[in-house]
Amino acid sequence: MKAQICSFVIIALNREFKDETEEKGFWYKYGFQYKKVYGVYKGEHERSYVIPVDPDEGAWDVGALRSIAYCANQESILVVHGDGSAFLHYTSDQRYGEVEYLGQWRDVPESVAKGSDCYTYDPQTGKYYLAG
Repeated sequence: MKAQICSFVIIALNREFKDETEEKGFWYKYGFQYKKVYGVYKGEHERSYVIPVDPDEGAWDVGALRSIAYCANQESILVVHGDGSAFLHYTSDQRYGEVEYLGQWRDVPESVAKGSDCYTYDPQTGKYYLAG
């Protein structure tokens, strides 16, 4: 069976940056490009980022992002594969390393997204997304 290629990761950070330069510097030091999005996880709004993952460095990138999330006291990161399958990778002490399949990553109407306790909104495209 061929390994799934990770396309992107969605990660939230519980931190405020003093300005956009500091924010860019944070991601730059880890070698990641990013896109800011708005996330809702278990009903809580979070500053979130879509991080494209290099297919050649996928396992390393996901591991590094898992470590960043752990240090930021995040419970998990969302990993989306090229075929749209979405997985929650847990980063908390209690469940570190566990992976849960959520379903297909898809865009949905705003009303469907807001009826869920977990979704992502991309302000650049105006689209709402969720897994399942």
